[in-house]
Amino acid sequence: SSASRCVANAACVPAPPVVSLSASPNPVQYNAPTTLTWSSSGATSCTTGLGPWPSPGARGTSGSQATGNLTASATFNISCTGPGGTTTSNNVTVNIAAPTVTLYCNGADNLCSVAYGASPSLSWSPANATACTASGSWSGSKSSGGGSETVGPLYNPPASRAYTISCTGPGGSASDTVTVNVGAAPAPTASILCNGLASCSI
Repeated sequence: SSASRCVANAACVPAPPVVSLSASPNPVQYNAPTTLTWSSSGATSCTTGLGPWPSPGARGTSGSQATGNLTASATFNISCTGPGGTTTSNNVTVNIAAPTVTLYCNGADNLCSVAYGASPSLSWSPANATACTASGSWSGSKSSGGGSETVGPLYNPPASRAYTISCTGPGGSASDTVTVNVGAAPAPTASILCNGLASCSI
C-alpha cells in the first residue's frame, strides 16, 4: 500500500528534532549569570522549559541567552518542535562555585609575627560565600563580603595564637587559618639615681 511504501521511505517520516543545551560558565560564581546556548535540527520552533529563564517562552531554533544572577543551583532545559514532533533537550544543572576564603594578618597569609603588646590587623577575602564565622582566638559572625578587624593587644604567653575563619555558601564551605606569633616581653630595666641625677657627688 502507499502507506507502507511511505513508511519504508525514511524521507516520508520526519525524524523528531534533535536538541542540545549547554551552559557556560558552569559552575558559576555566586550571584552571577551564566550563558545558556542551544541548537537544534529538524525543528521549526523552540520553547523554554525548566529553570529560571529570563522572559520564558518562545525561542529561535538556536541561540544563546544570559540568565539572571544565580544564587542557588538551577536546572534548565528547552523543547523544540518540528514536523517530526517535539523533543526536550538534555537537562543542564548550573551549580554555584564552591566558596573560597583567605585570611591575612597584617597583609600576610598563613603566618605573621608581631611585637609584644602589638595589635595586628586581620583581614579576610571570601568569594561565593553567604555567611562567615570566626573561631580559635577570635569568635563571632564576620561579613561574607570580606572585611578587617584589629585584635589585641597581644601578650606573650601564649607565644602564638591561631585565628580561623570559616565561610559557607550554596556551593559548600571553606576555611582558612592564620597563626600569629607574639614576641617575648622586653627585659625589665632599672636606673639608680642620686638626688634625681644619673651621677652626683656627696
